Amino acid sequence: MIEVIGPNDSDDAIRAAIDEAIANGWIIRISGVLSASPAGRDIFRIAADVQQELEIERRQGISDTDYVTTIRTLQRTIENVGGSAWHW
Repeated sequence: MIEVIGPNDSDDAIRAAIDEAIANGWIIRISGVLSASPAGRDIFRIAADVQQELEIERRQGISDTDYVTTIRTLQRTIENVGGSAWHW
């Protein structure tokens, strides 16, 4: 479930993802409050490192200015046809 959850998913999908993260030992619930477990912090760090490596690979030869222009143009294109996108 966690692999497929999106930013606008249903409450049920989000609850299922939380339950899965608890079952995997990535988050803990204490008195109704969710917190990252040590294992959760480790897996988050691994995922963040991979994301950073992918970002470096994707952005090779693309200036920050060109990247920002491209993202803004794509977001505006989506908005122009009634969609919603946010990539920042």
